[in-house]
Amino acid sequence: MQFINIIVHSVEDVNFRVHLQHEFSLLGLDDYLVVCFCLHTLHKHLFIIVVLSISGAFVCTGRD
Repeated sequence: MQFINIIVHSVEDVNFRVHLQHEFSLLGLDDYLVVCFCLHTLHKHLFIIVVLSISGAFVCTGRD
């Protein structure tokens, strides 16, 4: 992602920047970033749940 930001923002012409951003969007970069963000967020939440359950701060009980 940093590489793409460098490419897009190294151009002085604003119209060409918009064009590059649009091209990356057409290649599916936006969808890829959404998936990566969702997986990262999910992974972060699962990590927190595991840490809390190991520390005993989070107790999960089922219904009888």
